[in-house]
Amino acid sequence: MLFNKELTGSKKYTINADASSGLTSLTWYKPDSFETLPDYTKPLAAPEQIEISVENGSFEVELQAGELRVYKLNGDLNIREPLKSPVLSHKSGTYLGQQTVTLTSYDEGAEIYYTTDGSYPTYRSERYTSPIIVGQDGELGFFDIKAIAVRGTEISDAVIGRYIISDGSQNVALSREPTFTGETEAFQGSVLPSTVTDGSFDPHNTWGSAPNSPCFAVVDFGKEYTIDRVLVKAWHDWDFNDVVIQLALDENFTQGVYTVFNNDTDNSAGAGAGTDGAYKENPNGGHGFGFAPVKARYMRFITLRRTLAIKAFGKKCKHILRIARERNFFQTRRLGGLRAAALGA
Repeated sequence: MLFNKELTGSKKYTINADASSGLTSLTWYKPDSFETLPDYTKPLAAPEQIEISVENGSFEVELQAGELRVYKLNGDLNIREPLKSPVLSHKSGTYLGQQTVTLTSYDEGAEIYYTTDGSYPTYRSERYTSPIIVGQDGELGFFDIKAIAVRGTEISDAVIGRYIISDGSQNVALSREPTFTGETEAFQGSVLPSTVTDGSFDPHNTWGSAPNSPCFAVVDFGKEYTIDRVLVKAWHDWDFNDVVIQLALDENFTQGVYTVFNNDTDNSAGAGAGTDGAYKENPNGGHGFGFAPVKARYMRFITLRRTLAIKAFGKKCKHILRIARERNFFQTRRLGGLRAAALGA
């Protein structure tokens, strides 16, 4: 049944037909006249029956304002439920070492298409034919898998798997309340500052600095650790400026200060002018910074524009801290966006 609810003018419709459903044609029961009402004092004449082919997969029709058309579906029809999203063998989360992820569709005749670069999949994306290898043993990284099921003209909603592949690290900042050097607020979702270090990865829950109040996010590890690596992962594939990442032994950042990264060339953040180059985020894996081991208890970072996430690591006991920031918004995401992590011994 089709109905043009407009009060004036005609409207064109394109109707797609899925041949895999068994549909061969449609029959339109055409009334004698659309312009005049029938004479109900006399028996109604049988409507003219017009068969419409759907061999090409679609047909077009134009309805006048207020017109209602009734069609009958012809063929050996197999009426199916709406196409469901594929199923991932691994839920979003943190895993130790390389993982083999499989995708399954339980809808007959459906094929799976997926991406691993952070983009939304379409029927032109990579077709799934074999398990997907995620990460490498001994390397920490972030990975996304997005997949859809396609059957004829049907396309399912996407399933998204976001993974942190760990090298055996432990989150030493988990649930530690961060502090901020300016005003902050919930930017998205009903969240608290603890969202920054809750270890989750949810782009819809964001804690950030208040408008026109850029500030440092500072995390106290609780004790001194030896740190030798920082992995930075941003929420979006943007260019990031005025990014400063520092480690220190004291909360005032006056003792044992080590600057991991600084591209704040004009000292806008007040932590010293930096000479590091532009930071362009990799939407899938982030970027790592390795350096000679340094001792630190505190970590801070700021970016005066857009989103930043950081992790710092030490090789021996391997502990992780995560914090996050987006456009002066601090954010965590369940599988690898917007955070800082520190590993140490």
